[in-house]
Amino acid sequence: MPTLFGIGFQTVDKIAQNFGIPTNTRARADAGLLYALSQFSDDGHVCHPQHLILAYSAEILEVESSILEDAPRRQVLQREIIIEETKRIRWKAK
Repeated sequence: MPTLFGIGFQTVDKIAQNFGIPTNTRARADAGLLYALSQFSDDGHVCHPQHLILAYSAEILEVESSILEDAPRRQVLQREIIIEETKRIRWKAK
């Protein structure tokens, strides 16, 4: 799901659903993961356990958590996040 600056994730997600884009796409899973991480960051948490971020992402997206299984790996490859050895996810410093 492309980034639209100035428009929140939930608005973009609703627009995509109205256009008939399936709710179980990789792009949506990736965007949902990053959105969940940003929500934790807004609350002052810069590093959070992977299983909690995935559970929260699934809740936000209203999908099975299995859809999100590969999202962290894809975001590591995109250099958006880092997964620490302790299985905690954090933003990659830019």
